[in-house]
Amino acid sequence: MLRTRQVSRALLAVVAITHTRNASGGSVRSHGDITAAIYTDVTPSNGCVRLLSVSSEVGCSGRTGDTEEAQTSSGVLVHWHNFTVAPQSGEVGAVIVVPPQHTIDALEVAASSKQVRGVLVLPGPRPKSNSDAPTFPLEEWAPYSSRHVWNPYGSGATLKAYRFPVMALGRDAAESAEIGAIHNAHLKWEGAVHVAEVKAMMQGQHNSTACLAARTCLPLGGHTILAMLPPLPHFVGRHEGSQSVEAGRLPVTLITAQADSTGLFHDSVNGAEGSMSGLLALLVAAEAVGAAQDSGGFRRRLVFTAVAGDVWGNMGTRRLLWDLHRGSSATAGLHLSDIDQIIELGQVGQADRGGSQAPQLVVHSQRRGSFGNASSLIAALQHAAKALPQSVQAKVQAASDSNPGVPPSSLFAWLKAKPSVAGVVLSDFDSAFRNPFYQSRFDDNNTTDVSSIAAAAAVVASTLHALAATPGTAPWQVDGGALKARVAELKGCLVASSPAMQCDVARALITASGAPVQHYIGVLHTVSKDSQDGDPSVKGDLPRFLWNFLANATAVRQSGYGTAREQKCDMVKHRCPAGLVCVGHKTGDVWPEGAGVCLIAAARYVPSYSTRFRCKDCDGARTFYDAWRWQVTPDADKWAADFQLPPDPMWTESNWPSGHPSLRLYQVEDPAVVRFVWLSALLMSGGTAAVVAIAWFALRSVV
Repeated sequence: MLRTRQVSRALLAVVAITHTRNASGGSVRSHGDITAAIYTDVTPSNGCVRLLSVSSEVGCSGRTGDTEEAQTSSGVLVHWHNFTVAPQSGEVGAVIVVPPQHTIDALEVAASSKQVRGVLVLPGPRPKSNSDAPTFPLEEWAPYSSRHVWNPYGSGATLKAYRFPVMALGRDAAESAEIGAIHNAHLKWEGAVHVAEVKAMMQGQHNSTACLAARTCLPLGGHTILAMLPPLPHFVGRHEGSQSVEAGRLPVTLITAQADSTGLFHDSVNGAEGSMSGLLALLVAAEAVGAAQDSGGFRRRLVFTAVAGDVWGNMGTRRLLWDLHRGSSATAGLHLSDIDQIIELGQVGQADRGGSQAPQLVVHSQRRGSFGNASSLIAALQHAAKALPQSVQAKVQAASDSNPGVPPSSLFAWLKAKPSVAGVVLSDFDSAFRNPFYQSRFDDNNTTDVSSIAAAAAVVASTLHALAATPGTAPWQVDGGALKARVAELKGCLVASSPAMQCDVARALITASGAPVQHYIGVLHTVSKDSQDGDPSVKGDLPRFLWNFLANATAVRQSGYGTAREQKCDMVKHRCPAGLVCVGHKTGDVWPEGAGVCLIAAARYVPSYSTRFRCKDCDGARTFYDAWRWQVTPDADKWAADFQLPPDPMWTESNWPSGHPSLRLYQVEDPAVVRFVWLSALLMSGGTAAVVAIAWFALRSVV
């Protein structure tokens, strides 16, 4: 019926083609002009896409088929507030226009309805709560069996499958859709109604193994960043009898934070509180400890870790542990046996409760079961908080005894691999998340504050300085004002929509693409033959920024290495000598303006993707479009079984055809007009035939 009415509108336009003017005032004289006069093509803010795991599909997908018509979902626009009174039968389906606070309700209703063809989500006001994550994220990794509700706001939408298109609309598109839905309700959904036509076909089907074989998906993946202070010894064998890497081993304190987030609408997620608050605190703490390093040396190595992909079943930490186990070049010199302490910076951006109280942080440990004793680590964090100056105060308390253990975190995976490790998670909550927007597009720059993140950074930096510095080293002198200023600056780079990667800090370290910061891990087209190659076609803005920032923050500033230290460098012709890294090289800039400097630092890229995937003979940009190189491998299966790790979910993201996703809005004609148009067309056809016949006879008579 909708197709018939579209043809009718086209015929009507043809009838009036010599008298019609388009929206810009020009004459309608072509097929393109007719299409523009009939349809409104709008760009959705972004759509919900299909992901595939080892066993299933999650996310959203429109209709599938070999033709454009088969791939298109069409329906009359119906506002959510009117859905229960709108007609629920007939061949014409409905596309629901829903305010953000009712998104989950609309998805559940649509999933059980045969009438719904799609869901369009309005930008609207911020709801009171909206979390697309489960109530217990990463439950399969937990070192306890309790069904504790850590995320009371969770809907679990990210792990559900919706067999219809779901799109988040920008303001212009939302206005058109909402006006159309209101108009339809006024007409009681009869006559000249407004319609949405959605194309959101996802090509990947069934599971990750099937879609990789069919080349209709790509692995979720990115890069975890490691930076070590002091750096690992590099100049092995430089002189006979020189100190080896093994001789230079120190006990390791690993400081970790998650570097990405997710949600129903991947491209809109920000993760300001859910992941970025902890990451910002880690960056500022690393910089503070690096600046305070003493020539007396270290009694403990600090490894700062920005983990990519842990929201997807601890994918990044799992891969890191696998690389440590098999001795990957990306983790060379670092050993699991040396890691005896872990401090994870979780959600810390809402520690400031307001008023005159200091920001309140909570430290969690796994007290139940046969796990490492973290009491000395907790005491060190509490002591550091008490010693902070008035300019940046914090209070650290141990989590409630009633909690089953540590909250959802990367630490879950470390405790599986090494139960004896003393591990803690620092957060702004005790028994349940404070953040009502965990893993949703509303977890944005407004959900965190500078004072909370600065407090966490100060506590951790002070603790690390006390743990790692040699005896007799002077205490770290905390400058609260400088810490808060740095947090605010980095928040503008990594969380705010502007200046984002055009901020001064980023511009000094990398050549950014100009696109917004991507907080969803995305797909991995290929990997570099050398994992430490900073090729921007393989590594996005965020991992390259984190690598350069942490390398610069943890670089050894002491004299040595002759003139090689801090000489200008790039990644092609002017490489640094072995043992030094090139920091701040701007890709594509001319020499020497875009040059970096050689620093004594140990920063590493560690690829992050499923341990059951491999990229056969991949070589960076040269193999960027070779999807066939991604294969399933059993190499890590025995290792995972030995440590009793949960099954690897093997996350991938489906491909989609050219032109998808897309959204088109238009108004169909009243049935009476349709009948009139067809009659007019027939009369015109008959009239045209008569004119041709008369002309033919006239020509015959002339001849």
